[in-house]
Formats: sequence, C-alpha cells, structure tokens
Amino acid sequence: ENKQVLGSSIKPEDIKQSCEDSLLRFGTDYIDLFQWHESSGALEDVPQVLGVLDELADEGKIR
Repeated sequence: ENKQVLGSSIKPEDIKQSCEDSLLRFGTDYIDLFQWHESSGALEDVPQVLGVLDELADEGKIR
C-alpha cells in the first residue's frame, strides 16, 4: 500500500486537517516527523505555522 503525506496549505485549520488525515492514513496515534516544506508562503506566516505545530505536539499528535 502506498502511504504518502499530502497537503500544501499553511492555514492553521488545513495543517491540522493534514495531520489528522495522515494519522488516519498511517493508522497511528502520532507522527514522528511532520515537516512543513511549503516554499510559497511568506516569512511572516512562519510564526503561525510554528504555533500550529506546537499545538499538535502538545496534543501528542506529532513529535
């Protein structure tokens, strides 16, 4: 089975949904490595993205 990570939006709700979708697709409770590699976002969006990643880590969904 081909398991891949999908998603390209930097909106907080889209990042969270991408994580939830990945958890379901991978059949796991957490993801060891959840990378953001969107290069078309503006630098001012970085703190927002990092905030969402911190929330997901606090929830135990990413490490």
